[in-house]
Formats: sequence, C-alpha cells, structure tokens
Amino acid sequence: KWGATLLQENGVKLDEPNFDALRASLLQQLSALADLEKPENIFDCILLDEAQDYSPAEINVISRFTPRLFAVGDSKQRILAEQDGALDEFQDQGVTVSALSAHYRNGMYVCRVADGIQNQIDHSDGLEATSNYDEENFPSTVSVSAGLNIEQQVAQAVELIKDQLDAYPDELIGVLCPRKNELGLISEQIMNSSISDLVQVQKDDDYAAIQQDRRVIVASIHGAKGLEFRAAHLLGMNFVKNFRQFQKKMSYTAVTRCKTSLSVYHDGPLPGYFEKGVQACSAPPAEPSLDDLFG
Repeated sequence: KWGATLLQENGVKLDEPNFDALRASLLQQLSALADLEKPENIFDCILLDEAQDYSPAEINVISRFTPRLFAVGDSKQRILAEQDGALDEFQDQGVTVSALSAHYRNGMYVCRVADGIQNQIDHSDGLEATSNYDEENFPSTVSVSAGLNIEQQVAQAVELIKDQLDAYPDELIGVLCPRKNELGLISEQIMNSSISDLVQVQKDDDYAAIQQDRRVIVASIHGAKGLEFRAAHLLGMNFVKNFRQFQKKMSYTAVTRCKTSLSVYHDGPLPGYFEKGVQACSAPPAEPSLDDLFG
C-alpha cells in the first residue's frame, strides 16, 4: 500500500489482477521512480517490519527512498516460498545488525510448543530460555483437540472464544488455519455464529485495517503475520504438512502469534515435530522400575 500510494502521488496507477502480479509491478515501477531521484519522494526514515519476507531486490529499492532504514525480521518466520535473502541483503549493505536476546510476548507453554517445533526444547537459544513473559500473573495454557472435522473445530472454538472475550477484554483473539480452502469454511461458519458481530475476516488478497470493535480475527497463517493474539485457535493444523519445506516455519509462526492461551485443533495426525512441541508441555513420565522394564 505504501508503494502504491507513492506511485499514485507521482501519477502512476497500478491495475494488476492478483497480488503476485501487483508485487512485481510495484518493484518495477518503484525502481523507475527511484531513478528519477526526486527529493519530494525521499522519506526521513522508513520502518520495515517482517523484513525476512522481502526479496533482496525489494530491500534494495526501498532503501533508495530513505537515508535511514530500520527493519525488524526473524528468519525462523520466513514463510513466503518465493522470497529469500532479504536479511543477508541488509548485511551486504553494511547496516548495523542487532540481535535481540529477549522477548516478552509468549508464555512458557507457548514457548515450549514453539521450541519443540524448532527442536530447541530446554536449549539456551530457545524461546523459553529468552522469554521475559509474566507467567506468574498471566499463566499460559496449551490445549489440543483431535479427531474433529472443521465444522466441529469451529463450534468448539466459538464456545471457548465466548469466555475469552470476557477474560481478555480489549485484546485480540485469533482463529487461524494453514490453507485457504479451510479459511472459507471457517469464515462462513463463524460469521453465522453468535459472535459474528465481533469477527473480522482477513483474506490473503484483501487485507483491511483492524477494527477495534471486532476483536476476533479470522485469517490464514500467512494473513496473520505481524499480528499477535492473547488467545489463538489454530484450526486444521494437520494440513500444515501440505506446505512441505515451509511447514515448520509456518507452524512456528502460527504458534508464536499467541501470547497466553493456545488451542490447537486437528482431524488427521499432526506432524511429528508439532507433537514433540505439544508433549513438551506435559510433565516428563516417571522413570520406570526394573519390573516395568523386564516384567
């Protein structure tokens, strides 16, 4: 939107049929605009979020419109298959890179699920080890519901959300899923539920500004990037396996959208790495006796 607005201010209109075509046209037109070196198009500073999902070419073009570019990114959350190398591009440009050593968003149990996905349970670099979340005053929880079809998953989520809307006033609640196929079904059912007046659907190709009075956000995992929720419901998570080489990063991204209360729903089996994260939230089993081992 920033790029399109800047181009419109310079008399360039974009009319592309889909997001991918629009993105390619934006890059081309912004590059041509930067070549003109008009002072009125230079910004004092540009703040760039989710930097890992830009291409090096896009980073290069954006940097031509400002002497000060401040970007935030996490390579573990790069889930756009066609983009890679943006964070390396910053280093190639000689910018100052600072690694954040702590975070405040995710509760302990949410961290353990995320660390399980990354195979970093009880690791010094894991989310749990670097978390400054206030677990004592806001205890985190993780629940898993298996063997439910999408309609049953939505129905169960809606009942929980009713209580969460009261428990977490003025906070966002997310309902996320991996695929667009399920997003359509989920959106239709939840918009016909008793909480429809509080729901906003974010479609991947039609984003809208968050409305303060609609605190339940329904979106794909891709569509929820950059958002955070006090409670998150991850529906149809068995389908995350369809994303192959990006499934772990998608799972990690989905889980880390949640601050306090994480609910996971699936019909088919979850990927093993996701199961590992869920199991990390349970107390370790007691050590067996010799009789248990050898009868």
